[in-house]
Amino acid sequence: MNKIYLILLFVSAAGFAQPRYAEIKTQQAIRPYYNKASHEVATTVLARAANSYEWVPVYQHDTIVKKFRNASAAGQKELERANAFGKKYLADVAAAAKNKDLPVIDTEIHER
Repeated sequence: MNKIYLILLFVSAAGFAQPRYAEIKTQQAIRPYYNKASHEVATTVLARAANSYEWVPVYQHDTIVKKFRNASAAGQKELERANAFGKKYLADVAAAAKNKDLPVIDTEIHER
């Protein structure tokens, strides 16, 4: 019985010990724009680096639509653009991290 508890303890500890990866979050708000008697669709993509707790805005775009009934269609288009930008940004960050971790050739060559 103690072995079962010990195994469950190690399995749960291994699950909590997973490293954190970089991720993105997209936020969108539709609000009135009083200066021009229209509506504004504000879209923001936030990125968080691996093992960091701070969200940094990497993409912001505001779209103005004349009628509220057109705001959802404009918001959907803008959300697709923002998600595509976020995925591309995440891929670029991952590629840069992968290139940084590669060993440098011609340093510390050990001969036998």
